[in-house]
Amino acid sequence: MVVKFLLVFALTLIPAVNSAYANERVNNVMWSNRAENRLGIPLRVFSADPTKNTVAIFYSGDAGWQNIDEEVANYLQREGIPVVGVNSLRYFWAKRSPNETAADLGRLIDVYTKLFGVQNVLLVGYSFGADVMPASFNRLTHEQKKQIKQISLLALSHQVDYVVSLRGWLQLETEGKGGNPLNDLRSIDPTIVQCMYGRDDRNNACPLLRQTGAEVIGFSGGHHFDNDFNGLSRRVVSGLVTRLRH
Repeated sequence: MVVKFLLVFALTLIPAVNSAYANERVNNVMWSNRAENRLGIPLRVFSADPTKNTVAIFYSGDAGWQNIDEEVANYLQREGIPVVGVNSLRYFWAKRSPNETAADLGRLIDVYTKLFGVQNVLLVGYSFGADVMPASFNRLTHEQKKQIKQISLLALSHQVDYVVSLRGWLQLETEGKGGNPLNDLRSIDPTIVQCMYGRDDRNNACPLLRQTGAEVIGFSGGHHFDNDFNGLSRRVVSGLVTRLRH
């Protein structure tokens, strides 16, 4: 029975994944496949005239590119921040290593800061994408780290995984074979860290960062922040603007 359920569940996902990965350009947004971006990374690029000398690199949750990712990216784009979105469902469909994940993040930083002609980087991760972000940051080069002015972690949990799983899709605690992102955050300057969580989210880790100097912001609702995507986006941008002044 369990095997049958998993098979049906996977089959319902495949069309959505393939559809989301198709080439499409609408309103300055581009889905890039392997042949186009040459990096072998499933990307959704939101082009913009950079008004803040910054490009955002945004890792989605393990369900792929959904409303929360789209709404936040659209907001950043309107604010003059181009966005390079990574579809975590597609990217982590097969297991990645921490070093491989960080190396790809480093390549995105190098390629897209040059492409958009900017000096600064905003890292954003939602859920699964937030969990992999601290360890990935720690494995970047010194020069790449210096470019990152803010790390916005949305719905951070206590477990890091480098492959998507059924438990993750059901919003249950995963195995966390990659460790705890809170441990990885200990090596990162807390003044560049912004952690936002829904107060009803059972597995949120952000409150444990309150005493570290990181910016911790609670929202009503659970894992999807009661769909207050504009509120999330405003805090991401206001935090970035403040940090760029320092």
